[in-house]
Formats: sequence, C-alpha cells, structure tokens
Amino acid sequence: MKKLFTLALVILNTSTSWGYTQITAKSLDEIARSNFKYIASEQIQKTNSVYWQGEWPTNLYSTLVPILVGVGRPFGHDQEASAFTTASVVNQLASIYLDHPEFTQIPSLIEKATPSFQRYREGDLFNFYPPRIWKGVRVHQPAAMTLFRVWKGFTNIPQDADTSSVTFAAIYYSHAIKDEPFDIPEGTKESFATFRDVDRRGHYYNRSEHQTNTGAFLTWQFDETDPDMPRFYFAAPQKGVRIPFAKNDVDCVVNLNVLRLLALTHNEDLPGHDEACHTINRMIDKNQHASCGIYYPNTFNLAYSASLAHKAGERCIDKNRNKIVEFILKEQSADGGWYNDMNIWKDDRIQSTAFAMNALAEFGDFTDRRVVNSMKYGASFLLRNISKSKDGYYYWPGEVFFTATAIARSLVVWKSNSYTTAAATSALLKAHKLMPQYDVNYYLHLN
Repeated sequence: MKKLFTLALVILNTSTSWGYTQITAKSLDEIARSNFKYIASEQIQKTNSVYWQGEWPTNLYSTLVPILVGVGRPFGHDQEASAFTTASVVNQLASIYLDHPEFTQIPSLIEKATPSFQRYREGDLFNFYPPRIWKGVRVHQPAAMTLFRVWKGFTNIPQDADTSSVTFAAIYYSHAIKDEPFDIPEGTKESFATFRDVDRRGHYYNRSEHQTNTGAFLTWQFDETDPDMPRFYFAAPQKGVRIPFAKNDVDCVVNLNVLRLLALTHNEDLPGHDEACHTINRMIDKNQHASCGIYYPNTFNLAYSASLAHKAGERCIDKNRNKIVEFILKEQSADGGWYNDMNIWKDDRIQSTAFAMNALAEFGDFTDRRVVNSMKYGASFLLRNISKSKDGYYYWPGEVFFTATAIARSLVVWKSNSYTTAAATSALLKAHKLMPQYDVNYYLHLN
C-alpha cells in the first residue's frame, strides 16, 4: 500500500534525483563559502507579489489527498511566504557566524532579512502567514498557495508560539552579532505563560502519545474555548480567526523553540518552562523522537531542536543527552547517512543527516570513537550527495522541514533549499572543527 501511495506521489509531483556532483573544492571551508553564496543567491532581492525583499523562498508540496480536495498544486509546487522560513535560515546562519566569524558575508544576509519580519507581526507576536484585507476584514492567509475558495477561511489562523519564538530568536541573534542587548516584549512572555496545556482535554494526537495536561506551551496563542471562534471548518475568512480544527496542541519542537528563546533572553523563570522541560524529557524517555513533532515530521528534529536549545544555554535536557546520542548512533545507516523513516513523503536523507550530525556535535562525547566516526561518515554522506547550482555554487536541495496540521502531517509539506543547505553546512563545519586534519578528498574516498 505504501509503495502504491509513493508511486502516486511521484506521478503528481516533481522530485529531485541525486546524481554525483564533481567537487573541485579542496577544503570544507571552501565548500561552506560556496554554500553561503548559494544562500545569498536564493535571498529575494526585490519585493514581489509573494515575497518581501530579504526573505528566503519556500516550496510547498501537496500530495494526492489534499490535491483532490483543493489544497496545493497537482504538478510542481506552490511558493510560500512566511516569517518562519526566513527566521529559521537566519537562526542557522547566525549560529554559524557566532562560531565562525571568519565568514564575514553572513551578517549582511541577516541584516537584509530581518526587516521582512514586520510583515508578519501582530502586537507582540508573529503570525505564520502575511496579512491581507478580505471583505473589509484583516485576515491572515497564504500569499500564493493553491486553495479552493472553501479553504480560504481555514487558513485565517491566529498567532502561534512557534513562529513567534523562532522569529524573536532571529531578532535576538541579529542583535547579538552587533553586540546589542535584546529581550522579548512583556506581552510575548505573558502570552506564552497563558496558553499552556492545563486543565483541558488534549488534542487527539497528543492523547495518542499519552501527553495530556502537561503544563507545556501550547502552539496557538488563542483561546480554543472562545465562543466567537468559528467551529465550521469552511467558515468564510471574515467570520474570524480560528485554530485549525478548533483544537490547540502540544508539539515537542515548538516547545523546544520556546525554550531556546527563553534561554537566549534569560527568561527561564517563565511559567511553563519547567513543565515544558519535563514534557520533552518524558518524550525522550519514551523514545517518541519520530512522532512528537506534529508540525515537524522528521525522526531527528527532536534531537536537533534540543541541541539548539542546549546551545542557547538551556540545561534541563542534560539528563537525557546520552539517550539522544545513543539513539542517533543506533539509527545511522551503513552509507553514513540517516533516514527519516516516519515520513511517507520521502526519506529526507540530507535533512535527517544534517539534523543528526548537529545534535551529535552538541551532545556527543568526542573521546568516544563511535561519535567521531559517526560524524566522519556523516560528513562523507553529505559531500557525496551535494549538488551544484547553475551559478556554480554548492548546495543541497530542500527537504521536508515543516508540515501542516496533524491530519496532514506528511501530506502537505514545506521545503527550503536555503534552510537545508544551511543545516548541512553547519553539520560539515562541526565535523571540520572536530577533525580539522581531513579535507574534502578524504571524505569523498571513505568506504
């Protein structure tokens, strides 16, 4: 059945097929500089009908079932503007730059990107979609996604903790690079502390994972019991803001993104922080790596996001760092890469490998030869599957880094060449820091 479904996806969508790319670069430093040139070439240079200047584009793909009901294009993909993608790329680049200030081209990319965030800001929070006026009412909707009219209201969503935490983290990093202080607004803190998984009937997906009344941070910054929120899925946009399917949820990666922001800005005393930490640790204990991310259908996103929070200064995950490392080591394939084995869309091998290596670099013990060898063969896998753009820059084609609601967890997905390239570059640079004696040729000839 899975093979038949995969065949339907291939027929309905174009996909990238990897072939061997001749690499002329000698060092990983040279590869990284080429990667940054590619990311710069992807950044929008002039505001258009979809993107603002400084944003990075996202490709949105739908599969058979959503396409049949009018969500997404049957051939190719849609473009998707969001603060989330651009902020995610900024966070990757900033983290690299703070470790490697020799890459002097990075700050200008970040400086060009951050003004675009204002497009999505509503008060002290951010919305995933840009605003527009619909029949005299301000709503939020996709800028270019193919949607039947009946779905237009469904996408008029409220602000969310994920977009807000990721975007504020990007703003924090943009200030940190210039050695300027930054704190999140009081309204942001109040919202995070208010919308928590307390005294409520949980989302069906969370109940299936036995995660109920956790006290952790909820995704949507909106009262799910609000009597004015439309309950009819196809209510017109002007009828009001609504949480998808009228039920808030707890996502492990969303919570880790909030924890990262709180650590960066020294707000760990916020109500919900300790409960979020406890929830994440319980998910690691129960080996829910592949399933705890409602909006993140990658087996290694929990470990990767935990590593980002840890790098930001969050230490509540330390008790489980060894479990994370053992999980990553166990899942590595013979060819050096990792598989996203819980996603029916694709294996997402580059994205999975980049996530796994970044997490391993943060949590691993480098006196353990298993960790060193794992990083070594992971770097080999990334280099053997690199691509070259028409401009001659090295990059990795985008793979799934985000998805829609729980119902469409692997059916409507977001990909970004810039995000995947930045994540893979970060992984390679971490391997190079660990093993500076090895060059590109060495990795390409590993068996």
